Amino acid sequence: MTESEENERTIRVLVFNGTDEAWTMWSKKFLAAGKRRGYKDILTGKVVAPDDSESLDLANTEEAKKIALREANEKAYNDLLLACSDDVSSVSGTPVSVRNTRMVMLQKHGRV
Repeated sequence: MTESEENERTIRVLVFNGTDEAWTMWSKKFLAAGKRRGYKDILTGKVVAPDDSESLDLANTEEAKKIALREANEKAYNDLLLACSDDVSSVSGTPVSVRNTRMVMLQKHGRV
């Protein structure tokens, strides 16, 4: 096994097909996965990650918490993108936050 093969991992993706019928169960499962992966509060809007333009210092305790939120936001956004298996539910461009992406999906499925 090569070094690159040793560094690769298999990831589990909760695939969403974009249908209203699949939305209810998928969204519950995605929130449950978000809790295990450390970004449920980002998804629900309980906390908001700082903008990428905000300069943060890891040595500062409060700013280190913001950096962790930013990393959780990126992880959640990546998982959301991987989950979308259709063109309609995928969001193009770079969102400001996961909350914006989630709001687009909620609006599409008549939940907002």
